Amino acid sequence: MSQTLRAPQLRYYIPLAAIPGRRPTDGTEPYLRPEVGFNPNWFHVRCGVDFSERWHEDPAYRLETLRIMAAEIRRRFPDHPIGGVTEGQEPRTS
Repeated sequence: MSQTLRAPQLRYYIPLAAIPGRRPTDGTEPYLRPEVGFNPNWFHVRCGVDFSERWHEDPAYRLETLRIMAAEIRRRFPDHPIGGVTEGQEPRTS
């Protein structure tokens, strides 16, 4: 009996206020892996984050706003690691 070879798979991932990306899987993920993401306007309306040139050109400001966005996600959706955000964890920056 021949073994079935499975091609390496990628996990869909949506960082906070960023475009979706893909990361390698390790084989332990469930078959269905829903992801939740928010567009930048969601954070602008709720957190006052300004996504103008400053957000793209000033790393310190961007990190500050990522912390604000992560705190808002934790506040609104406790116990759900949306965007890779869990309690006490710094937001991912890439």
